[in-house]
Amino acid sequence: MHWGNWSGWRWGAIGVSGLAALAIIAGCGSSSKSGSSGKNSSRSEASFYTGWTPGGTPVRGGTVTIDAAEAPSSFDPYIDPALNSVAQVYDELFEFLPGKGDGSQPVLVPALASSWSVSPDHLTYTFHIRPGVRFSNGQPLTGEDVVFSLKQAESPAALGYTITKTWTKISLAGPMTVKLQLSKPQSALPELMAVFSFAIVPKNVWEHEGAKVFGLHPIGTGPFMVKSATPGFTKITEVRNPYYWRSGEPYLNELVFNQVESDNARILGVRSGAATIAQGIPYAQVASLEKTPGVKMLVGPEWGATDNLFNRAKAPFNEVNVRKALMYATPREEIIKAVYKGIGTPANSMWGKVKYWDPNVPLYPYDLAKAKELLKASSVPNGFNMTINIADGETEGELLASILQSSWAQIGVHATIQSISAATLFTDFFAGKYQFLVLAPEDGLLTGDDPSAASGYFESPEAGYGPPAGPKIVGLLRKATTSTGEALRTKLFGELQYDSYFQEPVAQVIVNLVTLNLVSNSLHGFQVLPNSFTRMELAWVQK
Repeated sequence: MHWGNWSGWRWGAIGVSGLAALAIIAGCGSSSKSGSSGKNSSRSEASFYTGWTPGGTPVRGGTVTIDAAEAPSSFDPYIDPALNSVAQVYDELFEFLPGKGDGSQPVLVPALASSWSVSPDHLTYTFHIRPGVRFSNGQPLTGEDVVFSLKQAESPAALGYTITKTWTKISLAGPMTVKLQLSKPQSALPELMAVFSFAIVPKNVWEHEGAKVFGLHPIGTGPFMVKSATPGFTKITEVRNPYYWRSGEPYLNELVFNQVESDNARILGVRSGAATIAQGIPYAQVASLEKTPGVKMLVGPEWGATDNLFNRAKAPFNEVNVRKALMYATPREEIIKAVYKGIGTPANSMWGKVKYWDPNVPLYPYDLAKAKELLKASSVPNGFNMTINIADGETEGELLASILQSSWAQIGVHATIQSISAATLFTDFFAGKYQFLVLAPEDGLLTGDDPSAASGYFESPEAGYGPPAGPKIVGLLRKATTSTGEALRTKLFGELQYDSYFQEPVAQVIVNLVTLNLVSNSLHGFQVLPNSFTRMELAWVQK
């Protein structure tokens, strides 16, 4: 699960997506900065991205098999986590496509909305729906389908609910024109909606079948449609949508998604030829797989950072000095080397290197003396006992927790490591029953390029998120997310990054995320976007 998913859309939009020209922009954050620069890195992103530039003449036909650690529970786009098997079935009003050849700077483009406009007061968006689009059952897409679908995201149970809190009315202004009215400006709206949590479905079919039945055999406008699925969706077979609106795409006849929980089994599947793609490769195996014949190890940047969570609703983690002490007592470089194998860059932001990222926000140096000094100024001057929760079988989390345990003991903070099931870990999170959580790297993923997604975590009243951040952070966030000028947004998000990471840390941040996929050399035109989604309509296999 991803932030963009279980909290992602709960982060303002995790699930959430990104900006008219998704370049990573350096902000102009606070000037009173000390410590090491956020620009330090273990292995530069320019050198470790090993994806290929699409080239050659695509060949139609063939099957691609994708082995992933997780399977969806439903094809209901509004409630299920962002998994690639689901994403292939649906389209949204906006979408991301690979930009440069390396895929690191995707661009936001119109999809089911052929164009859109914003009123001068930034409170009304008008979407012109693309004519001639058909669902996979052959029926035409209408403006009424769009209105119905967007209203599904307004349910409190929907992944995109947080984004919709500023929405006041969705209506038809013509058969193929939809108006969305807001209570306050939401400048990143197209980016936040460019994820399948705002997928468009056929109103008549959904209403006739109900969400549960529809989720078993979905109908969308995406490049593929579901042919069959086993109970529990452990194997899903998708075939080309004959009505797909992009002429000539997809190139493949078929996609097969398998749930394969074992890392080694997924790797063996690609090496043996039984699978084409293995997702979620462990950091520890990347180096050896880069040298394996017949396969290619793809390592690319993702939106997001590894975020481990303090329960700020519980003492002593409700004290800024305690959280900062633990940050100073975290040996980041040792962790990046031991846990992440030198892959990725040190993170100086809760949301990673997304738009408005400021590279000048300082990193916490490893300084045990400073950590002890901060503890002395807290309610626990001699240290305290705590529990670190990790998910069973998460080897990277186990190693990270052991390093933290050893280092924090040197300042009098004695941690017990508790392994629990992933399901229990997330249940406890939302119930607020934890002190400190170590999350799997993929759980820091944002599916969008705009840090507006942080709004839910910074000021959500929901259990598990902790109390709202300090008034300065919440104030900056509200100004930044509702501002309409790019220069002002850049300045405000830079200040927000500095305050929420360095001045008043709300989570422990270690490294900017990367996506790790092993693929067969027979696969071409395949890229992974920084939101971890794959554009399978562009992929083809060499026969």
